[in-house]
Amino acid sequence: MPLSELPIELHEHVLDHLHDDPLSLRACSLTHTAWLPIARLHLFWTVRLDTARDCLRFLITLDTTSESDGVGVGSLVRVLTLPAKMGFTQLWRRTQARRARLRLDLLCQLLRRVPNLEILNMTNFEWDCFADLICPQGAGVDLHDAVNTVFAFPQLKVLLLRCIIGRSIKEIIQTIAAFPSVTTLELSGISCIECDRRPHHEPLDIAYDQAMRIRIRELIVGPPDCGEHSMMRVLHALFNLPHGLQLRQLRWRLSRLVDDQELLDKMFHGSARTLEVLEVDSLYVEWLSAEDLSRYRALTAIILSEHTVHIPARWASALEVISSLAQKRLRHVELESTRQHRSRVLSDRDLRSLTPRLIDLHERCPTVSVTLGRYVQAGLNWRQTLKASHTEILRNVLEAGMRIAVVYTELAVGGNQLPWIFRRGFHDPFRVVRSGYFTLSA
Repeated sequence: MPLSELPIELHEHVLDHLHDDPLSLRACSLTHTAWLPIARLHLFWTVRLDTARDCLRFLITLDTTSESDGVGVGSLVRVLTLPAKMGFTQLWRRTQARRARLRLDLLCQLLRRVPNLEILNMTNFEWDCFADLICPQGAGVDLHDAVNTVFAFPQLKVLLLRCIIGRSIKEIIQTIAAFPSVTTLELSGISCIECDRRPHHEPLDIAYDQAMRIRIRELIVGPPDCGEHSMMRVLHALFNLPHGLQLRQLRWRLSRLVDDQELLDKMFHGSARTLEVLEVDSLYVEWLSAEDLSRYRALTAIILSEHTVHIPARWASALEVISSLAQKRLRHVELESTRQHRSRVLSDRDLRSLTPRLIDLHERCPTVSVTLGRYVQAGLNWRQTLKASHTEILRNVLEAGMRIAVVYTELAVGGNQLPWIFRRGFHDPFRVVRSGYFTLSA
């Protein structure tokens, strides 16, 4: 099939619009050789591996694609999700150590072929057995060099540690320190064998290596229902490092005010000079009102998330607190809900209760913009109706000059996207179809 007279840049621009349509991208990659590089770029930008069989298939793909023509698959991967069902634990318990090491070798071969990785997702990864395989001497051995040998990613920027089990707190810190280029770290559902074997009140003596450097600039803690004691100890150890942490973004997605307020204070106050974005649950309204935000010169955005039972009065109270504490540098306030099991998170009645608070916030800080989160049912013609209703309810706020955007998430019945450790025995019947946003104008 001959190419048209159009420049190849226009062909690539059209293909860029198919970045989230893998079926169309596969068809385009078979249509013409000139379309193959850009189609592969989008197809292999994000790779998710669920089982050892997926690893084997992807390794075959890596070996069969040629690097000489500039379209090798391995160099295109930027986001990688490690398999949650690699089988290390099952084989290790059955004393089939040889098969477990063969699977480890398979994973290592795969990781060596993706040198340009930027985001590494370890969700439900069998880390404890993986550590036993790469460093069988025990939890007291320095794991830093072993991890750095397997995960040689000089361009890695984001590390997601979700629902993993470590052998010790020290090993978890060493694992994080093995990625010196990482600037964004998410910790949720962290468990530790060492902590489980000791009483909660017994302190852990961790000897820090003075050469250990962790340059985290964005820390995400949560989501809720994962505030285990082990994770609290990991966070304490992380912030007791000799060189400390200066965060630009702190996203605290836990909602256990009594248990973790001391640690949150430590993180928040330690980054007073650098913090730009703060996310907390609406339960922390009283905590936020007690803070002197004028000390935080770099703070430009505050996100109020709602992980528990929705109480609109909390957001109204929080907006009142932010209005009283607002500083000249504040630019954005976001009201966000992460609960996906309700089709409507913010009702029209809730919006009306927020109207006077929004006007007050705008009068005190005219440069602040507001983002509202909405969940809607997929497949319905709701966009124009939703936009019209929001515009009518918030007309006074919009006429006052405040900029408001609505971020929507479409939900469809069927499936459960939550990892098993988050489900806690219930089934969420909704799944996310897509998301987007629109702005409101008077």
